[in-house]
Amino acid sequence: MAPFPDERKYTRGHEWARPTGDGRVRIGVTDFAQRQPGDIVHVERPKAGDTFEASEPFGSVEWSSRSRRSPRSPCRPPAKSPR
Repeated sequence: MAPFPDERKYTRGHEWARPTGDGRVRIGVTDFAQRQPGDIVHVERPKAGDTFEASEPFGSVEWSSRSRRSPRSPCRPPAKSPR
């Protein structure tokens, strides 16, 4: 099992959030989710400056098996995509 860095907060859906120290939060997807169920073939990111509420989908990830999922924001208050 991969270690879980203490500075990150995780959701049940395998998203994580980590404060960057300058008032922003970096959001990502766990290694486990990235390895399922095959190779990642396409990633759609939010546009710069987009905002999204906690549990709201942002972007999408598509795997070689044709499965697709939309990660959800683990943050409150609303998160804003970097410029």
